Amino acid sequence: MFISVVIPVYNRIQPLIRAIESVLCQNYKHYEIIVVDDGSTVDIENSLEPYLHLENIKYIKLEINKGVSTARNKGIICSAGDYIALLDSDDLWLPFKLNYQVKRIINNKNINISYTNEFWYKIDKFINKPKDFKGLSGHIYPYILDKCRVSPSTLLVNKKVFDKVGYFNETLRVCEDYEFCLRASLFFEFDYIDVKSIVKISDTDMQLSKNIEYIEYVRLKILLNFFKKYSYLMDIKYQYSTIKEIDRKFNIVKKGISKKI
Repeated sequence: MFISVVIPVYNRIQPLIRAIESVLCQNYKHYEIIVVDDGSTVDIENSLEPYLHLENIKYIKLEINKGVSTARNKGIICSAGDYIALLDSDDLWLPFKLNYQVKRIINNKNINISYTNEFWYKIDKFINKPKDFKGLSGHIYPYILDKCRVSPSTLLVNKKVFDKVGYFNETLRVCEDYEFCLRASLFFEFDYIDVKSIVKISDTDMQLSKNIEYIEYVRLKILLNFFKKYSYLMDIKYQYSTIKEIDRKFNIVKKGISKKI
C-alpha cells in the first residue's frame, strides 16, 4: 500500500524539518512526502535542499498564499499514493503511526478513513486532552456536529474518499477540517485507533480557536450550508441532530454578540 504524505507549510522552517524527520523515521517505508509551500515569504526550498535529494520527497511551490486547504488539495492532486496521510508542518508523528494504520486497513479492507489518538503539546509542556475529544469509530457524523474531533495530522484516507466527497473547501481559512469531516462522515465510516501516534504542537497561546464566538460563527455558517446541500441524504435522526446543533450554535453566537453591544 503506497501512501502520499501531504505537508502544507507557510513560513515555517524548523517545525517543517521536524515534521519531515518524523515521517522519515516511520517504521512503514512505502510512502512519498509532498511538501506544499503555500506562498511562503521565507526560502523554504533552500532550507529543504538536503532533503530534496531524496527520491521520495517532492516540493511544490504555490506563488500566492491561499491557505491550508488549497495547499492540501494541491498535494492530494499531485499525489501517487493509494492513500493520503495529512501532516501539519508544526506537528510530528511517532515512528509507529503509519504502521498501526496500515495493519488495521490490511486486516479490514472496508476501512477508508483512519484516525488515531494524539498527544497535545502547548508552548513548553504536554497537556491533557479534554475528555470530550475522545475518538469514536463508525458513523461519527452526529458526534462531530459540535466540533471536529479528528485532527488532520492523524488522518489516513483512501483516495476514493476525495473522489466521492470532494477536497478541502478552499474558501475556508479556519474550520476546514470540520467541514471536510462532516462531508466524509456522511458517506463513510471512520476507524479510530486509540493509540497516541502523533504530537499535536502549539507553540503559542494566541490561537484563533480561543475566540469561541468567532469559531462557532464559522461553524454555524458551515453547518447551515451543509444542511441546505445534504439534508436530502440524511435520515430523520441526522436531520434532527443537525437542526439541534444549528440552534445551539446560533444561541452561542447570539450571546457573544449581545455581550459586545
